[in-house]
Amino acid sequence: MSEKSSKAKGILLPTLLSGVFLFLAAFIVAIGALVNLIPTGTETLGGVTIQYGAKGALFSYIGVWTNQFPHWVAYVTVMLVILAVLLLIINVIVAFVRKKKARIVSAILLSIALAGLPYFFILVTPLAKFNLQTQLSLIIVSAGTACCLLAAVLLVGPTAPILFGRKEEVASAKEEPQVKPQPEPSITEKDVRTIASELIHEHVLDRHKSVIMLREVEEPKEEEKEAPKPVEEPKEEKKPEPKPEKKPERKPVEEKKPEPAAPSAEDKVFGNGRRRAKFETRLRNSEYDLRHKYYDLRDYIKWYGVNNRISIPGDTFSLHRERYAFITINGKHIKIYLALDPAKYQGSTIPVEAVDSKKYEDLPCMLKVRSDLSYRRAKQLIDDVMAAKGQPKPEGPAPSETQEEK
Repeated sequence: MSEKSSKAKGILLPTLLSGVFLFLAAFIVAIGALVNLIPTGTETLGGVTIQYGAKGALFSYIGVWTNQFPHWVAYVTVMLVILAVLLLIINVIVAFVRKKKARIVSAILLSIALAGLPYFFILVTPLAKFNLQTQLSLIIVSAGTACCLLAAVLLVGPTAPILFGRKEEVASAKEEPQVKPQPEPSITEKDVRTIASELIHEHVLDRHKSVIMLREVEEPKEEEKEAPKPVEEPKEEKKPEPKPEKKPERKPVEEKKPEPAAPSAEDKVFGNGRRRAKFETRLRNSEYDLRHKYYDLRDYIKWYGVNNRISIPGDTFSLHRERYAFITINGKHIKIYLALDPAKYQGSTIPVEAVDSKKYEDLPCMLKVRSDLSYRRAKQLIDDVMAAKGQPKPEGPAPSETQEEK
């Protein structure tokens, strides 16, 4: 942005100044003519009667093309006018080709300045030749000529890049790698999620391995201590015809079962003593593809501006205290409950299930998400929920999906 602003200033400031100087040149001559500071009249030059003064110089400027001003200044006038016209044509064409249209105004003002210089030569020539020039007229004509010449000089800078812009672009392209430092590699949100999930997965595996090793070490010791002594059977006397006797049945040895571990902070204990892992624990222990399907469904629902809150059973999505959806993990699949009427999808390709539990009275439609197809169907149902709730689909691209990066 700073380079563009500096380039704009480099074009705008000289162009404005040159326009001001051209206006001053015309204004000075006009004021001198109005207050009769520049002498006016007619004289014979080279056998041709000419008018001198501010107005007569204008007619003589036009008459140089019909030889009505027989002086060498006519040659200079024609040359500068032709040069101004050629420069204007070339600059306009090249500016359009190289897409530098902002410099066309500078090119036009440069041509006007070059074409205006001969006017002052024609104005001063008869005054000097016929000794009609006064001190004030000399100052006025000199000031106008200086302003016109200064405007032409100022416009050289803004118009030069029209013809030589390619060299400047190549030079700046060569200098950029030296000035600009190489960008440092940035870590995206996807990379952070992937790294975090891998670290959590490794931590969980190490924890399971340590628990299994401790159990293997402790179990043999308990068996040695608690193993019952063998019962000696009474010896039977040999008889000629032994009768089959019933052998005493051995009572099964009751092994002391290890006491159940105290519930951790991540588990929920129900009334029957059964523990259930929190949603976050089940999410961490799930497979990569299933875990990232949840992430993508969560991001897609929040894309609509809906808030989410994670609890022990699952993730609840609501807006203005009204539930829109609820996601939980059960085994190797995701269950998503939605505020839709399941009867509307009977006979369709979406295998939704009706939920009769009072817990899901406001979310009676349930879909199990296992595969990519069921994931896409879940997104379609989310769109239906948002349309039914009056939530417009946000503009712009949808959140990027991550479960494909395996």
